[in-house]
Amino acid sequence: MSSTTEFDSMLVTHIVGGQQIQMSLADKNRYIKNQTNPEPIRLVMVVWKDNCQFCSEPQGPSEALYVSTHNHMGFISCPNCLEKMQETYNHWMENFAYGDAKELLGRKIRVLRSNGQFDDDWELHPNDAYVLIDEDGQQLVNCKKTGVDVTKHCPVKLLFEWNS
Repeated sequence: MSSTTEFDSMLVTHIVGGQQIQMSLADKNRYIKNQTNPEPIRLVMVVWKDNCQFCSEPQGPSEALYVSTHNHMGFISCPNCLEKMQETYNHWMENFAYGDAKELLGRKIRVLRSNGQFDDDWELHPNDAYVLIDEDGQQLVNCKKTGVDVTKHCPVKLLFEWNS
């Protein structure tokens, strides 16, 4: 028999199949436990105690691994599931990070600036491996100008055109 907490009935937003839905924290935990490899979730306004994507009865302070510090996306785990979270994070980074743009990782890339000029000293943002999908269904990745704190989400299709 699982113990209930004051947070079990709290409504949270969770992404299921690319769509945001509202569900209770208890329902979210049951849903997540049934997934083989949970997807990253948005880690803002989350409960940092007794919260875990990897078990249905989390206990203790939660910890997180981020796939995107920019968008606050990642995985959350209770102390008992830290190893499973690390394995899931590693699997996600190996198979899904940067989407179709992954082959550009570690290279200097060319980006079209908003002023209409190209810059050749950009890279895929090292702390933002999460791919966004725009309203036209295009993949967007966050790019960072080398040496300064300037970022821009670029369509992957255009990155390949600019860097061919």
